Amino acid sequence: MKYFAFLSLVVLFSCTNAKQKEFEQFSRLKGTWEMKKGSTEFIESWKSVNDTLLEGTSKMTMDGKTLFSEDLQLVLTNDSIYYIPTVSFENEQEEVRFALKSATKDKWVFANKTHDFPQEIIYVFKDKDSLIATVQGMENGRSQKIDFRLKRK
Repeated sequence: MKYFAFLSLVVLFSCTNAKQKEFEQFSRLKGTWEMKKGSTEFIESWKSVNDTLLEGTSKMTMDGKTLFSEDLQLVLTNDSIYYIPTVSFENEQEEVRFALKSATKDKWVFANKTHDFPQEIIYVFKDKDSLIATVQGMENGRSQKIDFRLKRK
């Protein structure tokens, strides 16, 4: 019985440590990222809160007026990793959880198939100072995809 309890603890900590190790890769997001196109500017900023939480914000402006803003979280909970945006003036200010679906060294895919739009949020690192953040999915019966080509500020 003692052996079984010990083995259970070893397995539990191994799973936790594996997820913790996987979560460490998201520290690449820390800092400020921007995209400028004419009078439109998109800025996304991230900071580490602790070893299981990154917090961020994103904001799009045009001619100095805010088009949208959102609070962001990347969080490790139990055995799952979630990308959690809370968009101003949408979803009644409620957070929406996107579960990590796949992760490689340079590409992360988060999904929530029950969300209206987007159903996927994808980050692809081109190098240490540039990435493409993509939101995609079905909206009004049509496939939609929006790319944000970001540079580290």
